[in-house]
Amino acid sequence: MPASCSPGIDWWPGLPVVKRTAGFRRFRMINLDSGVKKQMVAEKIKNFIGLFSWSLILIIMLILLRPLPSWAQTKILENTVYQADNLVVSLFPKLPLQGQAVIVSISCRQASPVPRQLVLLGKKFKIVAVDEGEYKAVCAVPLNAPLGSQQLGIDLADATVVEIPLTILAGNYGEEHLHLPAEMVNPTKVAHLMQIKNDRIRLRQIYGSSKAVIRFSQPFIRPLKSTIITPFGRRRFLNETPKSPHGGIDLRGKTGTPVPAAAGGKVAFSGKLYYSGNAVIIDHGLDVFSLYLHLDTLSVAEGDQVNQGQVIGKLGSTGRVTGPHLHWGIKINGIFVDPLEFINESRLLLQPVGEE
Repeated sequence: MPASCSPGIDWWPGLPVVKRTAGFRRFRMINLDSGVKKQMVAEKIKNFIGLFSWSLILIIMLILLRPLPSWAQTKILENTVYQADNLVVSLFPKLPLQGQAVIVSISCRQASPVPRQLVLLGKKFKIVAVDEGEYKAVCAVPLNAPLGSQQLGIDLADATVVEIPLTILAGNYGEEHLHLPAEMVNPTKVAHLMQIKNDRIRLRQIYGSSKAVIRFSQPFIRPLKSTIITPFGRRRFLNETPKSPHGGIDLRGKTGTPVPAAAGGKVAFSGKLYYSGNAVIIDHGLDVFSLYLHLDTLSVAEGDQVNQGQVIGKLGSTGRVTGPHLHWGIKINGIFVDPLEFINESRLLLQPVGEE
């Protein structure tokens, strides 16, 4: 270093003499002509722009590669009906028909209050946690539900309620006229009336016993592939007397044909009912029940755990019928829904939130 250079002066052979200004990482030229100054300033600007560009690229890459929290990974699909900072709700289908089940997917932040139950048209429906911050539920639209915009309520743990508009469309299922023995249409015998009363009490207990769990691991299947004699939802006139709509589908078959379970679950009822004859009712969790009516014989007992495809009885013609067939139905919290539609909806119920 030349003797003339004092502390704070940087010097390298062949380079201009530069002085550092303390505390500011700033440089001041000493005894340089204007051309050299301009060249060095331009070089510094060029280096600064290059450094800034690479820094910006690095920041963008870090943002894109940063993993999102699990609640935010939910896909915002066309079925999403509600989206807030801490809650995303999707409905399948988004516009349900009368007599149709609705699968509800809920995704929420870890810090947000958890959903406790759904409320639709005064009915409460259970919710089950399927993963951290992710929940599933299934609710049912009655066949006689009012049309148009209704409110689906989600009760949260902090006592708040999220209300979501739900538009219900008409289910045009038609009607049918049947002629049956008078005692099967309008019973008058005391013994029959007592049996009907006891049946209703027993069934009310059964349909109120389901837990907030999913008891099946595979989507529902149609128990028989035979012809549908009577579809779901038809308004029935028995001996020209209006009765409740048909709560399932009637499948053609011969007496003695094995009848398999549509999905895994627990046998909630196996016995004889006045109108339904020999019947098996399976609890699949979340208030979802499948019904197999008018059986000839029963192959399972109450409390049995059954697998999908397991024979639960044989087709017959017991109860209020005009001939041998299988009546297969799906009931959710006491509401009949279209069983054929529920086959696909059960698949959505099993899929992870955001992958429906």
